[in-house]
Amino acid sequence: MPQNDKLVPKISCRNIRKVFIQKGKQQVHVLEKVSLDVYQNEFLVILGPGQSGKSTLLRIIAGLETPTEGKVVLDGKRITGPGQDRGHGNAGLRAQ
Repeated sequence: MPQNDKLVPKISCRNIRKVFIQKGKQQVHVLEKVSLDVYQNEFLVILGPGQSGKSTLLRIIAGLETPTEGKVVLDGKRITGPGQDRGHGNAGLRAQ
């Protein structure tokens, strides 16, 4: 791998915020200002207690959920929804 490939994140999350509306008006803040970078061939583990937003973050990265604020970039392209072009057998999302 060329040296400069390591400097460019494969996945970049910037200031991800997710708020769900419950019972028509109550706001539930699930994620607040989450930022992270994942580099090629890097192994990442997301740990936290139940109901802390781990699955929501993964769903946002997969394009299955949209963030209230912030952005996710994969290979230099912003993720705005699910995409078959991202498969290639390299990633998957499995429900807990």
